[in-house]
Amino acid sequence: MTTTFIYGLSDPRDGVIRYVGKSGKPLNRLARHVVWSRVRPSWPVARWIRKLCIEGVRPVCEILEEVSVDDWKEAERRWITLYRQRGHRLLNVLPGGEDGEPSSVPRGNDHWNVRLTDQQVVEMRERRSAGAFVSEVAVLMGVSESYASEVCRGVSRPNVGGPLTRKPMQEVGLVGSSHPGHKLTDAQVGQIREMYATGRYWCRQLARLFGMSSTMIRMIVSGQSWKHLPVLSAVGRCQHPQAKLTVEGVKELRELAKAGRLTQKELAERFGITAGQVSYIVTGKGWKHAGGQILPVGHRPLRVTGVRCHLAKLSEEDVVKIRGLYSDGGWSTRQLAESFHVSQHNVSLIVSRRAWKHVA
Repeated sequence: MTTTFIYGLSDPRDGVIRYVGKSGKPLNRLARHVVWSRVRPSWPVARWIRKLCIEGVRPVCEILEEVSVDDWKEAERRWITLYRQRGHRLLNVLPGGEDGEPSSVPRGNDHWNVRLTDQQVVEMRERRSAGAFVSEVAVLMGVSESYASEVCRGVSRPNVGGPLTRKPMQEVGLVGSSHPGHKLTDAQVGQIREMYATGRYWCRQLARLFGMSSTMIRMIVSGQSWKHLPVLSAVGRCQHPQAKLTVEGVKELRELAKAGRLTQKELAERFGITAGQVSYIVTGKGWKHAGGQILPVGHRPLRVTGVRCHLAKLSEEDVVKIRGLYSDGGWSTRQLAESFHVSQHNVSLIVSRRAWKHVA
């Protein structure tokens, strides 16, 4: 008679059985479980084994019963039922007796780890649609707010009936101080916008005063958050204390960049900033409120030629002299290269006017 084994996987630290299975070679199956914990992390038993391996522990495989191949399904169901009656939180997603990998997972009341019954889910959704906050129904049902929100919106337990609440807070009127998660009042938001409009306070200072993040303060003063309250104009704001340019200087910089007579490096040296900051300003990524001519992002700056190039080794007088000596016929390109300390190829480009074209 051919036999097979019903085995259990337990934590060696407490000896509690967490999984019951069937295999003809239990030790080989344990090795396969370890491999599955890396490639199939969605299985509950795989996540449990993965966690043990991270902690430096390997699960123990125990032989529970040896049965014939014709009776293993009933035996596996019996052992799973027995351990669950004893209070073991088994990680089996099926009741047992299924050959191969699980094709479907029990849902709703049939799931072994169900937190709410179908009736409780319907009651939760009805209370939420009647105007109750998520925090209230979560405390009432004894679950977390995130899980209660998923249930009320139909993300979790979608097959259960009951009215779903999928409208955002703005559509149901829960904005500003009426929102259950608000940290500011309407009066505080108005005070923040007034203080910011005066020009004496910046987002970081307001964040420290009101216990908020700088990003949230920036969203409030720009009107991206708390949109139902009026936004004050910040035109009269003073210049940032660390700014190196003024609004007039930015306009002048953009006009010079548009004219194309100066390179970005020359503009940077003229205004005391970096070439990167020049590109940031002329393309409109910075100082958006300053106005002036904004160049497209793909704009190519003035091409540096001649002595304006930082890699230039010759002057315009040297170029004229090289061309004159070469035209007289008394000097070769090699002799000119040695005399002016440049390469022979560079001299060839100069005398053929493929380089330094702007010099007559």
